Amino acid sequence: MRSLLISTALLALPAYAQDTKVLFLGNSYTAVNDLPNTLRELALSLGDTVEVGMSAPGGYALEDHLGYAPSLAAIASQPWDYVVMQEQSQWGALIVEGATTTASAAVLLCNAIEANYECTYPVFYMTWGRQNGDAGNCPNWPPVCTYEGMNELLRERYLQMAVDNSAWCAPVGMAWKHTR
Repeated sequence: MRSLLISTALLALPAYAQDTKVLFLGNSYTAVNDLPNTLRELALSLGDTVEVGMSAPGGYALEDHLGYAPSLAAIASQPWDYVVMQEQSQWGALIVEGATTTASAAVLLCNAIEANYECTYPVFYMTWGRQNGDAGNCPNWPPVCTYEGMNELLRERYLQMAVDNSAWCAPVGMAWKHTR
């Protein structure tokens, strides 16, 4: 299953990934299985070189990266080819206030990325619904009470962020749905 998710993340990279630079901004979904290094090793096994960087403190939302010096320093550290952004696992599926915060943070991060290097492609790493939905937010927002409802909201909102920011979306959440 992990290989499928990594392969899905690779959809955002062209076939000519030789000497590509990819920065990951996320949280534990990105860091726990060391997605950046796994991508680097997978590319190496295919004869390509991918340089990776990561800023992924546990529980972080896109908004948190805007005020986090290590994330901003990572963005500014070099001309990245891709910056892969992963939102906090629940935020993308929450009610309008959460969605508005996510959308605003996405715009501001994309602006910072473009200010560093205008040729960088922003990529949104679509997360997936929780196995039994989001019990903590279910009483106030019924669409997240099930895996299906939460996953569909995440899909819609990640795709909208990609459209709104002229960015790409790595459909990892849909790969999870397919394997389920």
